Amino acid sequence: MSNFHQVQVGQVALRVALQGGGPLVVMVHGFPESWYSWRHQMDPIAAAGFTACAIDVRGYGGSDKPHEVEAYSLEHLSGDVAGLIAALSPDKPAVVIGHDWGAPIAWTTALVHPDRVRAVAGLSVPYTGTPQQSLREIVEAVYTSQDRFSHLHSFRGGRRRGGRVRSRRARGAATLLLRLERRRSGRGLALGQAGRRPNPAARPRSRPLAGLAHRR
Repeated sequence: MSNFHQVQVGQVALRVALQGGGPLVVMVHGFPESWYSWRHQMDPIAAAGFTACAIDVRGYGGSDKPHEVEAYSLEHLSGDVAGLIAALSPDKPAVVIGHDWGAPIAWTTALVHPDRVRAVAGLSVPYTGTPQQSLREIVEAVYTSQDRFSHLHSFRGGRRRGGRVRSRRARGAATLLLRLERRRSGRGLALGQAGRRPNPAARPRSRPLAGLAHRR
């Protein structure tokens, strides 16, 4: 059975599930998940003589949730994993496994903190090296231009100035829309990840958002 701990890593505390004893294996979940995604892997890894460690990434589950968007860069996320390894296994590097959005975190941790990682694996998201396009351009090519839904569409708003999102209203609008349309957003997210486009005729009627899109 897993034991839960809050581990302080720099400015944030991460909730981690630990089981077994031996060399450390850190498992990093994707979106929108938590440590629970790895529940079926905990027993076999522990039984094989390792310490199985499934984390809640910052912003998820029982881990701290900084408010600023900038706090969720890969630099910070990979730094959390490296800091966790330093706290739990200070004398030996760990194996890091990432799934979905957790895979880039795993790859980046191995690249930026090689002294902390002895082996790395990514599930469902392969390592492709340094991206030649921005995430925005990739979303446009893979989803928008193909008339396919992606939850990433909701977070594209806001023009950039000096590398930062200029308008926070766009981010606030996306959050509000997701809260008001939980059923539709959740269904669209699930279908989009399955490569299917939601049927517009089956969508529930939306509530009016008076003037939201026009506020400045």
